[in-house]
Amino acid sequence: MDAQGAGKPARTAHHDGFSSCFHADGTAGPDAGSRFGEGESQLEVDRRMVRKRITSIRRELERLSDRVKETINLSILVDNEIFYLDKVETQRSITCSTRVGGRVAAHATSCGKILLADRDADFLAQYCEWMKSVPPLTPKTITQPDRLLKELESARINGYAMDDGEVEQGLICVAAPVRDASGRVIAAVSIAGPDYRMEQDMEMMIREIRQTAERISYAHGFFR
Repeated sequence: MDAQGAGKPARTAHHDGFSSCFHADGTAGPDAGSRFGEGESQLEVDRRMVRKRITSIRRELERLSDRVKETINLSILVDNEIFYLDKVETQRSITCSTRVGGRVAAHATSCGKILLADRDADFLAQYCEWMKSVPPLTPKTITQPDRLLKELESARINGYAMDDGEVEQGLICVAAPVRDASGRVIAAVSIAGPDYRMEQDMEMMIREIRQTAERISYAHGFFR
């Protein structure tokens, strides 16, 4: 399901705030830790800080999954794809096929739309040119740049984004932004479930995903 990466814009992973703790493969990055314990190496500090940060965020993801009874994903933007950092599975019979460490073209996903919506006009112009060469993942995947830009504007205004069968047929996802202390979007968290379940409780899903993203953002120093 991962999109092809040929012709990508220059490497533009968000390496500020939360995402600066990770390389593109999800391993510790240069800002993951800065304080040494007795006898600790830098690598051990990095791992400890990453575990601490992921653990605190995962608790929020698990609480959200318990409330909505659907799959929860945490993603960052790497180049022009989203990278799945974490996932909490639901125990219900029908789930989504995302995997931690997987990557997919951003415009096909709710998380990707959230992350793209925070990028500047130059990046989006490059992205829109690149997406023309990406085969659609489903018949509903966005292929027109104008339509994508309208959805990104809607995401900025409303504070959430959706994909309706665009990354996987029969799957609806709704995502909200995780911000750092400066207000920049550094990650996105999403709820994913089959369309017939999501449509029944969409207002609740939107409310819950926004509240969870706001709590994670607050923990990273973002205040409205």
